[in-house]
Amino acid sequence: VAISWRETSEIYMFIGMLLCQKDKRWKAIIWHDEPNPWMKSIVESFNDPRITYKENEENLGAWGCWNRMAALKMVDTPYVINCTVQEYYAPHTVDEIAKNMDRDIIVWNTIHHSFDYLIIDTELVIRKIDWSNFAIRTEIAQRVGIRCPTHYCADGIFIEDCVKSGLLKNNLKLAKILSIKN
Repeated sequence: VAISWRETSEIYMFIGMLLCQKDKRWKAIIWHDEPNPWMKSIVESFNDPRITYKENEENLGAWGCWNRMAALKMVDTPYVINCTVQEYYAPHTVDEIAKNMDRDIIVWNTIHHSFDYLIIDTELVIRKIDWSNFAIRTEIAQRVGIRCPTHYCADGIFIEDCVKSGLLKNNLKLAKILSIKN
């Protein structure tokens, strides 16, 4: 299996970002799209019980929606953030979520590569949100579920489904940028 320098550096930076969180109460499920012994060895080399590594037998496509759907079933923390290894979070992101545990969803603005590294002013609507810039109560995310759409806006469809469900009653938009999507 060939692994690029970029993919190797991204996984190291992502796990390093997790380890730098001031609040250590987090868990990560890292799910690779296809078998990759090198990636598996990198993740497992951290030997951190908070990190679980999974992989598919083959790349299932759909912008990682199948991986997100499978991982969501495994989540046992109060909140979940769905992201890729190309996200970078401020060291106090878990702190901010922990301070607001009475909320159904916590959103924040993000700097996003798809928008020329401009700030996305996050809203709970399609094309104004990204998987990486919200934390949602796990029980709500699991109840609503992630559909696997045939286009790239699965995050927006998920949010629209959450809003339509009526389960998002106590929402919070932080006045902080907590993530950068590279």
